[in-house]
Amino acid sequence: MSAFPEFNPFAIPASSASPQSPNSSNSTNSNGAIVHGIPLPELRHLAGNDWSEIEADPSLLEAFAAAVQARRLREQGQIPDGWTETVTCAGCGPVPLWPGLPEKVLACPWCFNRLRGLPVPRA
Repeated sequence: MSAFPEFNPFAIPASSASPQSPNSSNSTNSNGAIVHGIPLPELRHLAGNDWSEIEADPSLLEAFAAAVQARRLREQGQIPDGWTETVTCAGCGPVPLWPGLPEKVLACPWCFNRLRGLPVPRA
């Protein structure tokens, strides 16, 4: 069973604000906590019914926020921090992805961009 049974990773809306680097990930402002450049109320909205579980576990909150932030960067054609390896995707060709993957894959996160006409960086 998934930790996010009702979470739909394809339904994360793009933020109107420009994404921030994950290196400046956690801070606070007058509106409350910011995790990976995303305000806590927005993460709460995106998590839906899973919010109480995510909020209670700092490592889960960090992972969730990092995934949302990486997706937003990717949708803008920007390479998320840590995506330093070149992998050959059957659909996209050579693309930057995270370390530890095989040299060739059948599909990749950039495939979503390619299919939607969004930018796909070439490695």
